[in-house]
Amino acid sequence: MSMQIQRKLDYFYMEMEFAGKSPKTVDTYKFAMRHFKNFCRINKVKFEELTLKQGKVFRNYLAQQELKPNTINLCISALRTFYDYLVDEEIILRNPVNTAKLRVKIPETLPGFLTEREKMIVLNYFNDQPKHVRLAFMLMLSAGLRIGECASLQPRDIFVQDSAFLVYVRGGKGAKERLAPITDRETAFEIVNWAEENKYNEILFGLAFHTLEYHARKCRLTTGIDFHPHRLRHTFATELLRKGIAIDVVQEALGHASIKTTRTYAKTSPTEVIKLATHL
Repeated sequence: MSMQIQRKLDYFYMEMEFAGKSPKTVDTYKFAMRHFKNFCRINKVKFEELTLKQGKVFRNYLAQQELKPNTINLCISALRTFYDYLVDEEIILRNPVNTAKLRVKIPETLPGFLTEREKMIVLNYFNDQPKHVRLAFMLMLSAGLRIGECASLQPRDIFVQDSAFLVYVRGGKGAKERLAPITDRETAFEIVNWAEENKYNEILFGLAFHTLEYHARKCRLTTGIDFHPHRLRHTFATELLRKGIAIDVVQEALGHASIKTTRTYAKTSPTEVIKLATHL
């Protein structure tokens, strides 16, 4: 049985690669399916005959491995994708994995924003880095960008409108597009000048996702601060809310579908985001 499921998995991974899934996503599938293979072996489960009840046992098995809720949910989603593949290949008739019934509730945690002291230390660190590296991290802080959004920016995505310095963000979470305000004026001037000087470059900073992660890790090791790029985004949002900026305006600037702790669902027109960039 072990050889049989491994053969199906090898074809599954190949199919995912052909479908354009990123190497990181395929690695997630492989991680999840290693756990599933072990589960099937230990519990003598035939993967072609998996039931919803056995799916729940698998979820509990993952919890016993002390995996975090997010990781468990990723494994369940990967398992469902695998069984979708088996249905498409007519190996089984229906998908037995019901993610709605198997998902684990994610505990709510407060966003990890930087304290003033941590922020000062991190900024001092990046002040000593190459200009394009410093500007990339400053833009994440002053516009609330995700690391992937920052890495994919093009020079034409930086522009000025009605005295507001803005970033046009493509391909955010859920493939959403939005306008993000650059809320620090000094940073905004530097970013605009950098975009003009590098207007013929394909990528604004010339830094890939993994390169930005490398610089973040280097900052973490050098400063001793638990620094991750996403903390800049949390800091951006926290500072705006402390200044009294309306929650729905912050929500639009971040590109969030919702902010659970304050409002279930809200939307603001892009003109309010432009005002936010103008007045800060």
